Amino acid sequence: MIPPPSLPPDAKVCTLIDPESTTWKVDQVQQLFTPLDAKLILNMPLSARRPTDRLIWSYTPMGVFTTQSAYKMLANSAMANNASSSNPNPQKQFWSGLWKLQVPDKMKVFAWRACNRALPTTDNLTRWHIIDVNLCPVCKAVAEDPLHMVLNCLEVEPVWREHVWFSQAISSPPIDFTDLMSRFLQVTEDNRAELFICPQSLQQRRNKLRIGLPSPQLNLVGPQAAKFLQDYLNAQEDQVTSTPTTGEVIAAMSEHIPLPNSVLEVEAMECRRAAKFAYDVGIQDVIIEGDLLTVIQPINNGGASEAPYGNLIDDIIVFASSLSTVEFKHVKRSCNRVADALAKKAKYGEVFQAWIEDLPPDIAPLANFDVH
Repeated sequence: MIPPPSLPPDAKVCTLIDPESTTWKVDQVQQLFTPLDAKLILNMPLSARRPTDRLIWSYTPMGVFTTQSAYKMLANSAMANNASSSNPNPQKQFWSGLWKLQVPDKMKVFAWRACNRALPTTDNLTRWHIIDVNLCPVCKAVAEDPLHMVLNCLEVEPVWREHVWFSQAISSPPIDFTDLMSRFLQVTEDNRAELFICPQSLQQRRNKLRIGLPSPQLNLVGPQAAKFLQDYLNAQEDQVTSTPTTGEVIAAMSEHIPLPNSVLEVEAMECRRAAKFAYDVGIQDVIIEGDLLTVIQPINNGGASEAPYGNLIDDIIVFASSLSTVEFKHVKRSCNRVADALAKKAKYGEVFQAWIEDLPPDIAPLANFDVH
């Protein structure tokens, strides 16, 4: 068990924020909280406007409260409380490897719940006296536990069949979900995090089948998980390009940013950075493009105050008001090769790079392709 942080009863979040730079007091946060909690806190983007406190609802993408989302939150909380805590001594390396994976935090929480048998499988639902039959809702052959849901069920076999390395990793049947995850963590290839995402995709598919909703075909689960992971990793790099209507480059920038807790926050941070960069270099007529409609839409609608990233949306609107004309457009990721190339440059290059009326040699041909 990890003791709670030693904070006074009247402590406020503002005590962890530097009032001058409006940034987190990194040393203090890391001293007070566990490494995982500190990482979650430090990755929360702050607004330089110092907005007043307001209530948000973080259990829906747009921050709008619904009774369905409240029910899911309460149910998940109850199941997590019934799960046993992890023993850090014999399993320290396992949990450390799991929490360090570059995947969304909700995926790590899914794995933690599965390892602690806290998922709403039919085996658990029967034990909790919620249902009477514990048969798997997909194959309807045997009782369903986390390992059966993502591996042993005959219906999910096609997901893993095409991966040669997977059969090598499980040359002998895993004992439980924790054993399965430990083998995933031992795979040295870069796609081990992709495999980590697959189990939750299978659970989501299983839930849809159980209540009769359309679900993706099994042969699409792996590719969709891989695309989700790639989009998430690409989103942690910030990139901005500015071109006049004639197609000439005015300015470009590439910046490595901390990995926030959701793709929506990353996209909103990129959009905010683009508006500020345009203002900094003196561009007054701007079109800002993004590939997430859930970020572009609330900007055009005037805000998303209840959303977890609502302060970022408000920042964008404030920055946009300082420009003569600004338009926010939703485009597909494939429509902006320059931004994708700058994201990769941010990932492997310096923390911040900017170019005025110029582009790196490897980026310039892509800019010509985009604007012509």
